[in-house]
Amino acid sequence: MDSQVSKNLSEEKFESHFCKKLEVHKYIQRTNENTEKDLHIDFDLLDQFLNKTQKEEFNNFKDTYKNWQPKFEQAIKKELGSKQLIQIIQAGITIEATYNFKLLFTKNTTSFNKEQDKLVKENIFSYIRQYKFDMNSEKSIDVVLFLNGFPIITNELKYKQKGQDVFDAVEQYTKRDLNLNIFTLPFLHIASDNDSVRVATMFYTKTTKDFMPFDIDIINPAVKEDPYRTQYIYNDLLTPTSLLNLIRNFIFVDKDNKLVFPRYHQRRTVNNLINDISNKFKTSKSLNQKFLIEHSMGSGKSKTITWVAEQLKNLHIDDEKVFNSIFIITDRKDLNKQISDDFKLMNGDNNETVCYVENAKQLSDAIKRNEKVIVVILHNFSFLKKEELVTTKNNRVCYLIDEQHRSHQGKLHSSMTEFFEKT
Repeated sequence: MDSQVSKNLSEEKFESHFCKKLEVHKYIQRTNENTEKDLHIDFDLLDQFLNKTQKEEFNNFKDTYKNWQPKFEQAIKKELGSKQLIQIIQAGITIEATYNFKLLFTKNTTSFNKEQDKLVKENIFSYIRQYKFDMNSEKSIDVVLFLNGFPIITNELKYKQKGQDVFDAVEQYTKRDLNLNIFTLPFLHIASDNDSVRVATMFYTKTTKDFMPFDIDIINPAVKEDPYRTQYIYNDLLTPTSLLNLIRNFIFVDKDNKLVFPRYHQRRTVNNLINDISNKFKTSKSLNQKFLIEHSMGSGKSKTITWVAEQLKNLHIDDEKVFNSIFIITDRKDLNKQISDDFKLMNGDNNETVCYVENAKQLSDAIKRNEKVIVVILHNFSFLKKEELVTTKNNRVCYLIDEQHRSHQGKLHSSMTEFFEKT
């Protein structure tokens, strides 16, 4: 809300509640004076993070560049010429080909690297309330979130019972200069009232069309523990654990340079699947589970498949790798290609991450190599010879099947599963 407009008490109460809940989840409050207003970086927090996690490298850097902040900012600006800020945060940054800095730490899938797991706790989440993003005016954003000093999420909050709702918050965004860095650097913009939520990743059209619903259901359910139906935003989505998971496992930039962020149902589906499989394996070492996920047209099915496979390929329980291979089975070559492309983009275009096969010979070779993720059309299985794949006997595999067509039943289905024993 623009600060020159007087706020009603109910909206102010909602905003205060929102911020207090952030603090429950270990966010620290900062002020407008803590950031510079170009890239909106909180350099004091960045200093703290680098000093705690990469002290030797950071001290060497500061010895070389006594006034280190402009040099760091210059390096970020150079990277922004070809990348989005979230990509820089994910990959880290190299300055003058000499100094390499990680800009966040995420939890490993195993416990072998205990030092890195300790460093995850050094990530600094902060917020600024009524963030004045334009020094030429008093305009402000209700709440801006930062990770290790970098702006990552903006929030505009409304209170329906006083005459303004989520669509007023959306409209407020569209009336601003969306070319300003505060609207291009963060990876998420949240418009919310006390009942409903809409989000945008980037402002492609600079209209209300950039926002999509981010509700649990048609009507968000009320909960006893919180007075606001949109409580899942600050109690779930914006928690440090959730955001680190999103940054590590979900967010990527597609081939059209559009930032991809999961819709509510996609994130819920992936997390529920991973949790169910993990819990079953942890208690019984059994993997003979079946799931049916319903999707409507345009709901992002291929992205959901990609996110599930991405997390399953790295899934470890008590440091034991759960799956040898993930098979993504489709009936459409165009979907195969789309999923394969998304995998490469999610993993820095690493061609070893996913194996896209076009015939039975390539499929046989991929299975023998124990490729982590194999994208294939079902019919290719019918040409495999079981005696050639004796090494698969003890492998644990997962099948992610695009659609339950009739071709996924009967003999073709048996040809797909007979190479692996049920466990």
